[in-house]
Amino acid sequence: MSTWREFRTANGYSTLNRLIVEAVRRFVDPEGEEDSEAVSALRSELAMLEEENDGIRDKVATLRRVNTGLKEELRGLREQRFSEKAIELRKKIGRQFQNVLKDAGRIKRTDVLSIIREGNGEPKLGEILLQCEKELVDNGLIRIHEGGEIEWN
Repeated sequence: MSTWREFRTANGYSTLNRLIVEAVRRFVDPEGEEDSEAVSALRSELAMLEEENDGIRDKVATLRRVNTGLKEELRGLREQRFSEKAIELRKKIGRQFQNVLKDAGRIKRTDVLSIIREGNGEPKLGEILLQCEKELVDNGLIRIHEGGEIEWN
């Protein structure tokens, strides 16, 4: 047999740990005296607990990998949202939005989007404009009319 995994599997050991424990036990007690019932019961209970422990370790390892992935994703999202570049982009688009509204007085949302899109290749432009619109409405600087028209106050 070429690997410990093959040896372990061929001899009925579920983990490397169990294989090592058995090898040490045989080294310490080569004659392999028969265990009493109490010792046998404890060994089987220990084997069950080791198996349960292995299962829990596998779950913990999986959860750690998931947690690491989520942390990386969160870091990326924070960078997209709160980096200097993202903040400057939102400010720039916000200023353009305000200027278009001030110049037009009253304009449709689709027209605002078309005007601002000409100077920006930002893929999330619509989302940024909606955020700007909400802030301006909350501050009382604009009103939204039926039909999607925006009016500067």
